[in-house]
Parts: sequence; C-alpha cells; structure tokens
Amino acid sequence: MKYRAITSRALLIVIIGLTGCSNNPELKSKKSGVNRRPNVVLIVADDLGYADLSCYGSETIKTRVLDTLAASGAKLTSFYAGCSLGTPSRMSLLTGAYARRLGWTEGVIGDPLEGSEGLNPRAVTIADVYKAEGYTTGIFGKWHIGDTPPLLPGKQGFDEAYYIKRGIDNSKNFYHNGKACGKIDRDALMKAFTSRAINFIKASGNKPFFLYLPYTGLSQKTTVGYASMVGELDSHVEKIITTLKESSVQKNTIVVFLSSNGPNPGQGRTPFRGVKWSALEGGYRVPCIINWPGVIPSGSVSDKLISAIDLMPTLFHACGIDITRHCDNTPHVDGFNVWATITGEKDAKHPRRELLFWHGDGRLNAIRSGKWKLYIKGHYANLGSGEPVLFDIEKDPGEKVDLSAKHKDLVNDLFARAEELHYAMKENSIQAGYQPFHKPE
Repeated sequence: MKYRAITSRALLIVIIGLTGCSNNPELKSKKSGVNRRPNVVLIVADDLGYADLSCYGSETIKTRVLDTLAASGAKLTSFYAGCSLGTPSRMSLLTGAYARRLGWTEGVIGDPLEGSEGLNPRAVTIADVYKAEGYTTGIFGKWHIGDTPPLLPGKQGFDEAYYIKRGIDNSKNFYHNGKACGKIDRDALMKAFTSRAINFIKASGNKPFFLYLPYTGLSQKTTVGYASMVGELDSHVEKIITTLKESSVQKNTIVVFLSSNGPNPGQGRTPFRGVKWSALEGGYRVPCIINWPGVIPSGSVSDKLISAIDLMPTLFHACGIDITRHCDNTPHVDGFNVWATITGEKDAKHPRRELLFWHGDGRLNAIRSGKWKLYIKGHYANLGSGEPVLFDIEKDPGEKVDLSAKHKDLVNDLFARAEELHYAMKENSIQAGYQPFHKPE
C-alpha cells in the first residue's frame, strides 16, 4: 500500500476539501452503532456523448435502465470529465487530480504516449484507499493508463483485474491480474467484463467492495451500430443492478455512471459544440448519474459545476473515509467533496467555483468560473481569433456568443486566475510513468 506520512501543510490543504469525511450519519447501524460502509460501483462508458441517454435527451436511443437509475437517484447536468480523451480522463478519475498534475503532457497511451508514460504508481488512487480501508477492489474493463508491469492495475490498488490494456483498436489480449489470458472477442467485450464483475460481486460476501467497471466497445463506424452498442451497455448495467439486488446489497451500494469524455466525430449526440479531444463543452461535458437508494433523493437534478475529479473525495466522504490517512498531497487532490450538493442538503454551499480545461494535445485552453468560461485564445474555441473569448455557459451552453468585449475586466481576471492555477501545478505534482521513489534518510 502506498501509505505515506503527511505534512501539516498538506494536511490542512486536504482537510479544506474533505471536511467531515468520517462523520456520515448514514453509515451508522441502528443495532450495533458501528460504521457500515457502503459498496461502490463506478461504471464508465467509453466516448459516450452527453445526449446519448434518453434521460439526457436522446430521442433515438432508449436507455431504460440508466433512466431508472437517474430517476431514483441524482442526475448531474453540468458535469465534466477529467479531460476530453481517455488516458488523462481516467488518470484524473482514479486520483482526484488534474492529469497535468500527474505528469500527462498530451494524447493517450498509443497516440502518441508510450505504454511506460501512464499513471505513476506513486499516485494514491481511489482503489489504493478503498483497499487500505478493508474493501475488496476490482477492475473489469479498459485500463489505458499504462502498459508496463509497474503501471498495471495490481500496482494501483486493485485486488482483482480483468482488462484490456488499451482501446479495442490497439489491444489484442485480455489480461487477468497481469497475465495474458486469451484473445479479445470484439463482439463480446462488454459481456466478458460484466460476467467477471458479477462473479466479483457474488464473491464479496459480507466484505465491502469497490468495483471499477470501465466499459469499452462503443466505437462504431455507423450511427445504427453505435446506437445498438449504447443499448447493449444499458442491458449490461441492468445485469449489474440485478446482481446487487439478488445479493441483497443494492440498498447499501452507491452506483455511479459517467462517460470518459465526449463522443468521437460523427458518433454520439451532444447539444454542444466540440467533440472528443476538444476543450469545448462537447468534449468535456458528459452524463453522470449517482444512485444510493434511501440516501440520495429520487429525481434529484443538479446543474452545479462538478468534475470527475470531485468523485473520489465525494465517495470517500459518503463511505466515512478520511483521505488524509493515506495521502501526503503528492500529487495534490484537486477534487472537492460535493456530497451535500448531490444529496440536496439544505443551505449547503457548493464548493467548486472553477475548473480548468485542456485540449487533448496538452495545451491549457480554458477556465470556467461560475457561469463564465474563458478561452485563452479564440481559436481554442474554433473562433479563429488569437484574443481571449468569453461565454456565459448558463445562458449560452452552445458557446456561440463571445462576450469578451463587454466584460474586459472579467476577462483579465479569469486569464490571470488560469495562469495562476496552471503555474501552481509545478508544486505537488509527479512525473508520468514509473519513477522509483526513495524515502529520505
């Protein structure tokens, strides 16, 4: 376990974001008074567009199961992936940190990053912490954050791992706990991952579990094929939910569903401009559903600014876990605990006010602060200008009307703030890939 001592300065920084982690009243058993921690199922779709679920506006793709999950839980409508493409997005999701802080520079493993340039095992992952807290941890799906042995799931906190190393176009074998175990059947990827995940749930017994289920297989050249794949994804989510019910653990399980990033060009639906790789809304804004029966109010909808990097600290809070026991702030956790927002706590102050956005080529493109989103250069927003451009995202989610001329002071302030946050990432960061760590004498 990557357990490290924590400095007083680092402790203060982390506590600011995670206050109250171990005082969740839902965890108390009426019989014994001891904490009963919930299971967590984290499901990630690959390249799913914002409007590719019927509960998010699709008129052509029907997702009955995910619609039901949203109707009985919380649907987030201003939720952003960790980045606009797979590798950095997954790195951020698993660590609660901006991918830039994790040493990511551009692209994904295989385009153009080497397999040795993935998530450094020094980073404390969500699986590391759950494992240290007594959970059984498992991944069944697409890894794509490092190919070499030190960067594989077993080194990142997972007890059991059945996965493909990259995307379906760049992978040949299934792997189980680090060893190749058969050729990929492209038509049965989701089925294979679901089957293993079901066995994992059934084998958990009375021990709490963290299940990471990053599906892949949505990439299809035709719209009809893509819609069929989304429908198949919905059916596999149903199998997971059914297993939770049959195992009598659904009421004590938090289920989170989200997409890794926006859709590929010509694939998927989004009401926004931009697609995968882009810092425009279409590349970053994705569906996110969070469900915990009896705890998260049914039919909840939030348009508050929330990022995938917020999920780790938020889930730890819900499970009564104090992250400061496991993290020395290297890298710094950029996520916030947004549990009060998700559960609709009265008079709760939403902690996230701003968010940075990178293009897939590694360039910082934009910052959102409240309702405003500033692109450092106009051509980053496909407007052909070298000057900053400003959008009111609440009134203009399609990012069509540049308001920079009317709000020059705000433009200057946001520009300065983006530079300040970007520069600050030089501290409390790590390098990508495997870098041997030696404790000081």
